[in-house]
Amino acid sequence: MELYQASSEAIVRAKKVFENIYSQLNKESKNFKPSLLEKDLRNRNLQSSLDWLMFAFLIQKSALIKENVTIPLLENSDSIYRLYLTDMGIFTYQSGVNAKYFLSKEGRNTLSGIFYENYVAVELMSLGYKLYYWKGKQDAEFEYLIDDGENIIPIDVKKKKGSLKSLEKYKSHNKLKYAVKVSENSYRYDEDNKVLTLPFYYVSFFFSSRRLRPAHARHNYPPMSSSLFKLRAAVTHYARRRHCMRCDQRPHRNRLAIFVVRSVKMHVRVLP
Repeated sequence: MELYQASSEAIVRAKKVFENIYSQLNKESKNFKPSLLEKDLRNRNLQSSLDWLMFAFLIQKSALIKENVTIPLLENSDSIYRLYLTDMGIFTYQSGVNAKYFLSKEGRNTLSGIFYENYVAVELMSLGYKLYYWKGKQDAEFEYLIDDGENIIPIDVKKKKGSLKSLEKYKSHNKLKYAVKVSENSYRYDEDNKVLTLPFYYVSFFFSSRRLRPAHARHNYPPMSSSLFKLRAAVTHYARRRHCMRCDQRPHRNRLAIFVVRSVKMHVRVLP
């Protein structure tokens, strides 16, 4: 990218790229294809435009990784990738979907799965993760792969339950400590298949806690049960609400709540 300057052609193409993120993701393959913007346009012609958009934090690139996963994560091809918007409001505006569909469960069920994928991408990007996606044989796919410093974690994003076919194909090529499925379902951990289900609202909390903890502070404990998860969430909410109040009003309740939260954090086993 040329420092602090861009050609008029690069600016026009950057605008076209930015305005077509939703439509490109809404295809069956979801990979970004320059030829859909202009006939005979190639990736090499878009590099400056993509650099400027990523430099401005308007888009983020997700690189393809095929079958065998290595550490560190390395993309398999410069010409095959996906682009995500860094703002869900802009993404929704591009889609043209009426806002009323987001206000009811029935309406949200009609939304395309890429709304959920872009949401998870935004949460991961905000935490500083580089985006990769995994493709195996026979349409096996994980929307994201992230490196938390110790393990490669495949992430599957589903509106509903989904299947485990991609997981089985991933395990046939790679070592798996656990996989994450993000969906509307409740928090749970399937110990047999090593799949942790996270509700959408908990994505940023879970991955931020993993990224901020130093490696020596992690423990190889299994995930906590759903009942303990709900208990910790409830107690944490209670403590924060009480702690925000003036200490001279109910100091004993503040101290009690904070003590309980610390106790729960000490005794509840969480993912490493």
